[in-house]
Amino acid sequence: MKLKKIGNVEANYSFWQVLVVCSGQEFLDSGEDLIASFEINSPDVRLVLCLTDDLLAARELLKSLAQKLIALSMYELELDGDVDDNQRALPYQIARNVLLQTRLPTLLLESCSFVRRDITLLPAELQKADCALKLRFNRKGISQKVLTNTLWLLPNSRVDRFLAQAISGMAKTTSENEERKAVYKALQACRGFLKVAALPGRYADRSHKHEGFIWVRLPKEKAETTAAREFREKTRARFARPPEVIILHPKQDLGTKSHLENNTFKRRVERLARPGRIAWRQMARLLVELSWERGKPARLVPLPQWKITKEALKNYEFAKTIFVPHLISAQLPHPKAYYYMQELVPMLFTVDRNGWGGVDSI
Repeated sequence: MKLKKIGNVEANYSFWQVLVVCSGQEFLDSGEDLIASFEINSPDVRLVLCLTDDLLAARELLKSLAQKLIALSMYELELDGDVDDNQRALPYQIARNVLLQTRLPTLLLESCSFVRRDITLLPAELQKADCALKLRFNRKGISQKVLTNTLWLLPNSRVDRFLAQAISGMAKTTSENEERKAVYKALQACRGFLKVAALPGRYADRSHKHEGFIWVRLPKEKAETTAAREFREKTRARFARPPEVIILHPKQDLGTKSHLENNTFKRRVERLARPGRIAWRQMARLLVELSWERGKPARLVPLPQWKITKEALKNYEFAKTIFVPHLISAQLPHPKAYYYMQELVPMLFTVDRNGWGGVDSI
C-alpha cells in the first residue's frame, strides 16, 4: 500500500487521521458531500481516502475535488495485491495496514458520512480508549449490539489483535449483520486486554440532527429531514464558491513558535482541550459565519502559528481579506490583513487593521 498526498494543501501536522474506504461507485454517490463537509465544517483534519477499484470516473472526481481544497490535508491510499477480496473485511484490513504504516490514531468512516460540526476535539474525548464504536448492549440480537459506521482505533498491538480477530471472523461475511456479529465477537474475544469505549452518539448520528457532529448512514426506514437536506445544500454551495475571505486559524495542539519537544498523543490532546484554546476555534468559526452573513464567501484555514509568514500569505492572494491570528502589522504587514488576538479573558478577542494591544488603531 502506498500513501500519497493529493491536492495543493500541505501536510497539516495532524496527530490523528480519518480513513475512508469505498468503491469507486460509492465515491461517485457521496464523495463530493464527504469532502465538502470536511473542508467547510472541520478542515483541521488529515483525511485518507482509499478507492478499492479502478473506476475512472471516481478517480477523476477525486482529482478535481482535491484541486478545490484550500484547507483540508488529503491523502490517497493506493492498494497493491495484498488485500482481502472480501468487501466486508477489506476496510478493517486496510485500517490495520494504515495504523501500522502511519502510527496515527485513526477514525474509520463510511463514504456516505457527513461531517456536520468541527470534530477536532474527538481525540480528547476518546484519549483513554484503544477502540471506540457505538454500543447498544440493550438490544437482543448480537448484530444490533454494535454499529460499525464510525470506528476509532489506536495504533497499538491490542488494536492490531482485535482487527485480526474481526477480519478472521468475516471470512465468509456477505451482509452488514454478519459484519457486526464478527466485530462484536472480536470485542468479546479481546475484552481481557482491549480498552473499549462507547462512542458518543453525536459522532455516529443516524438521525441527522442539528446537534450531531458526524452524520452516518440513515436506517432504511428513515428519510432525511428538510433541515438536514438544507444544511447539506448549504455546505455544498459554500464549497463551490471561491472564497473572498480567508481566516487563518492557529492549530491549538502544536507549539506557537515551533514543534513541541514532547510531541506525544497525550501532550497534544492536553493542549487541544484547554478552554482558552477552544475559544480560538470558536472565534475563527465566528469570523467565518459573520463573513457569510455579509455576503462574503469565507474559508477557515488551520495552520501552525510558525507557518503564518509572508511567504504563506502568497497562497491566498486571490482573497480580498485575510484574517491573521496572534500577530500585528509590524510583524507581518499585508494590505489585505486584519489581525485578531485573544485578550485578557479566553472569550474576548479584538480584530484590527494594525494589530492588538498598544498598537491597535482604536
